[in-house]
Amino acid sequence: MRLKRLGILLLAGVVLLQAMAMPVMAANSSVNYDSGAAPQGEVVGDVTIADAPVDEAALTYSNNNGEWTEFPGSVNESADNPYTFAASDVNFSDASAFPHSAENSWTSASDWSSTAAVSVSDTETAPDVDAVTVATDGSMTSGDTETATFAENVSITSDEEKRYLQLVGDVNTLESGATVDVRVVDEDGDYYNATIDPSASEIGDTTIATQTGEGFVYQQQLGTMEMTQNGDGTFNNIEKVEVVVSDADADISLSAVNVDKLGAWDFGDEKVDTDDDDELETQQIEDHNAAQIAIHDLDTMGDTFADGHIKGLTVAFETLLSALPSEDVSVEYTEATQYSNYESHFEGQFRFEMPDQYDLSYANLEFRDTVSLPGTRYVNVEYAEGTGDTEFDDISSWTDLTSSYSSVGADVTVDDTVQPGTSMVISYDYVVTSEEKSELQQTGGAMGPTGSSGGPLGMLISLPGIVISGIIGFLGLRSKGWV
Repeated sequence: MRLKRLGILLLAGVVLLQAMAMPVMAANSSVNYDSGAAPQGEVVGDVTIADAPVDEAALTYSNNNGEWTEFPGSVNESADNPYTFAASDVNFSDASAFPHSAENSWTSASDWSSTAAVSVSDTETAPDVDAVTVATDGSMTSGDTETATFAENVSITSDEEKRYLQLVGDVNTLESGATVDVRVVDEDGDYYNATIDPSASEIGDTTIATQTGEGFVYQQQLGTMEMTQNGDGTFNNIEKVEVVVSDADADISLSAVNVDKLGAWDFGDEKVDTDDDDELETQQIEDHNAAQIAIHDLDTMGDTFADGHIKGLTVAFETLLSALPSEDVSVEYTEATQYSNYESHFEGQFRFEMPDQYDLSYANLEFRDTVSLPGTRYVNVEYAEGTGDTEFDDISSWTDLTSSYSSVGADVTVDDTVQPGTSMVISYDYVVTSEEKSELQQTGGAMGPTGSSGGPLGMLISLPGIVISGIIGFLGLRSKGWV
């Protein structure tokens, strides 16, 4: 029994020592950033991720070593629709699966046939996003019609009118007067038709797109469209898909084609004022003109995209002080001897650096701050750029920003020319009351003492203190003959 108890105590000690060796969290916990006296500096902007997995954290990217990494920041929730992308730049398995009952795919240009003045070629709308381009040769005039046809292993013999015509792609060229029809044709020539038409007023129903651009989305159930009778007038047994260019030259790239499914792909939800009441409503995106899609949450994209990768996802982000790693933060409290109403100086230095990575690009980068306290309490606020990993005390070139911290709530532009890969340090010195200091130090977790805080109690409740207490307790048990 004594050996069993000894084993349990030793195992507990090992677990505690392992916990000591593990970081508590990636970001720092030097300050209670929820405190009203906490500094509020942040870097904001838009980051475009070259390859964003839909089922991972929203700001996951592949770093320069090819490792999946989380961007040091969070989605800027003040943006109604912080995620932006082109639908034709999404790689998802269902995009190329048609016809689902066969091994071939519509994405193989060799499975298409075409008339003389139009060609079908293999291409990509984004890296690793397979597509075909249907383009005329520049000779089209009014009255001309050219057709590209995909019929290889297309055979849908049930629920024909319940099927959806689903298209995603780019309109690369659309000359004045040109139209592009996409037709779903049955065994004797009857068909349903949707059109790229620059003279149409809006998309939907039978209009795929009205302009050049990337990322159109069209999805319509065949039975809700008007059938063109070119056979017996009964739509039976789907046998082919045709792309028909008329009257002038056009060039389109298709990244997703489907006629098998009984439901639409869900590209996510956007927040938009649909009824002019100045309130935002949630609207699901199933059709979209040739332009960027903007949605409020990646999690609203349908299950179809669970295995998907967005090639070029732009995210509105913010990197807060609380997201900085511990080694880039220094905080201490010193006695405010010259200020009768305040107990301490809050002295904090914070280093930002936006990752300079092949798979990341930026726009609208800005280092900004919001004044937390009355201006009279700021002793000094300074900013330094291009510091590298220089120790805070060794930074010699500072820009004085103190005069900008004039009143509570004032917005301060610290730097509107932020460069990725360049270190930036902001340094604060302001006075706080004893209550504010106490609140600033209420960080929770197992963080050790900062600045002048700590003492015997802090030691006892820290991880090293727990281990030491356990050892002392074990020795006491041994002295009593319990182990």
